[in-house]
Amino acid sequence: MNQSKSLRRILVAALTAVTLASAVVTAVPARAETTEVTLDNPAKTSACTLYVNGSKKTSKPYYQGITLMLPVRSIVEMSANWKYAYGSKTSVFGPFKGTEFSVTIGKNAYKYGGRTNTLDYAPAFVDNRVYVPWQYFEFALGFKVTISNDGRIDVNTKTDNNFGNLKLTVNGRAVSGQPYIDGSVYMMPLRSIVTALGYTYDYSSTGRFSVFSAKGINTHIFWDQNSYPIDNQYKQLSLAPALKGGTLYVPLSYITDALKCKVTQSGNTVKVSR
Repeated sequence: MNQSKSLRRILVAALTAVTLASAVVTAVPARAETTEVTLDNPAKTSACTLYVNGSKKTSKPYYQGITLMLPVRSIVEMSANWKYAYGSKTSVFGPFKGTEFSVTIGKNAYKYGGRTNTLDYAPAFVDNRVYVPWQYFEFALGFKVTISNDGRIDVNTKTDNNFGNLKLTVNGRAVSGQPYIDGSVYMMPLRSIVTALGYTYDYSSTGRFSVFSAKGINTHIFWDQNSYPIDNQYKQLSLAPALKGGTLYVPLSYITDALKCKVTQSGNTVKVSR
């Protein structure tokens, strides 16, 4: 009799445990399926349109908060003809070897003129492009950015509003005359460079040419012509020599190709050596 009661209690306890376990299992919701979330592309939905030197670009600017973000490569390489490279989350670009313009994804600071400057937002990688705040193009590169109410963004790379920001050294010594950038072309003060290299310098205002010589060899360049004689032929310049404040400026390529100099840049100092 006692054995029967004990067996009955064991069966009741077992049934109760099964019932409670079933209730717990029912109360636990099924695990949701894992899906990959695609982040919104602000450039894709942007209503802004980019024009560089009057030419419409396919890359779209967008706003990060109240800050306008612009695509680097579309402006500096395709429109300013600067060299461009990207790797290890860093974009490096400039008009010639030795230029130290660079921005890094996720870092809202850049170096220019020997100082560290801060951006409103860090450069971002969006739509397979590197974007930076619009102020970078004006303050660091000297380009002109115009923002219209209708969403049109105009970038002018052909400006010399950075005149006076650059310094010049020749063979390690500071010389008079300041380079400036016309669009993508560095313009260099000819007389300061050639005299520092040991040439004698003269010019003809009526003939509109400059002549300089060393070791009995005369070299001349005409002020209004975008070509110059070298090795029994004429070589083209990207821009014609320009007179500014009584100083003749020539494209940097003339200094490297005709005078066989090496030109680099560190901060806001352009260094010529030979």
